Amino acid sequence: MRIKKASNVLLTLAGLFLLSSCKKTVDYEHEPANQVTSYKVAVSDGYLYGSINNIDNTITLYVPFYYELTVVDPEITVSVGAALKEEILPVPITDTAVYYTVVGSDGSTRKYKLDIEVQKIGVLTVSEQSSATYTATYSPNENIEVGGMLNTVDIGKVHVSLVNKITQKSTALSGDGTSAYTISVGGNNTAYVGGLRIPGTLDTGLYYIRVKVYNDSVQSQYPIRLVYTQPQLLLLNPTATVGGTFTIQSYNTVITRLNSVSGVIDGVTYQFPVVSQTATTIVVSVPATFKAGSYITTFTVLFNGWESFTTTTTLAIT
Repeated sequence: MRIKKASNVLLTLAGLFLLSSCKKTVDYEHEPANQVTSYKVAVSDGYLYGSINNIDNTITLYVPFYYELTVVDPEITVSVGAALKEEILPVPITDTAVYYTVVGSDGSTRKYKLDIEVQKIGVLTVSEQSSATYTATYSPNENIEVGGMLNTVDIGKVHVSLVNKITQKSTALSGDGTSAYTISVGGNNTAYVGGLRIPGTLDTGLYYIRVKVYNDSVQSQYPIRLVYTQPQLLLLNPTATVGGTFTIQSYNTVITRLNSVSGVIDGVTYQFPVVSQTATTIVVSVPATFKAGSYITTFTVLFNGWESFTTTTTLAIT
């Protein structure tokens, strides 16, 4: 009995020894100390939350187009004890070079790239004004309306330009300063930008219409053609000083092939010498013999190859 009891004690001690020798310390992986944990932007009905990818180190913010945001003003939360290296500033929605560096409490760093994706109704398009068998024609200094699925009704987000087919040079279009530079909505989510002026300095030739909204851009498949047309002028009650000058403006055309400017007063024809000319203006000088006063004048502007322009108005000399 004593031997059996001693054996049992030995077996128990051996078992305890084996159990103790098999114990293993588990070292759990610690959460990185240099992460962005939240990225959000306040909007009219709550918040937009950025999708944080800690493998690619990116923050993707999806912005529905109907919020019509120009910039986003983010609120950023980082790991406990960590700090952002950069100042948190508003971000233009088209900016593609925004980065955030998180410095952890352990001194480690992680750099995130911000990607802003504007969610749209559909693919950006521009309505064709020409076709395979027809080419729409405009004159430099003429207004043009551009339509398409623009995914916005904010005129400030739509940028229209003409691209020369040969040189590929792009020229931005803007409002003409007189017509309403607006955007209107038609059927099938199509929007139209009106009041755009083709610069009078553009050469004749073929041009594609390019539209850019946010970071998307689209170009027409078929070009329009710019041509010179009969000059149309605005000359109403000009005023000049004795021996001074006055300016004649073009109207929706450019001034080409100018020959001379004259005026008939009381049956006598006077020449008004051209001092300078641009695509849209003619500056003429008043004859030195004119004294101060008001003169009912029938002006005639002659061109080479175009019809003449004639109008009767009052010339005021001060």
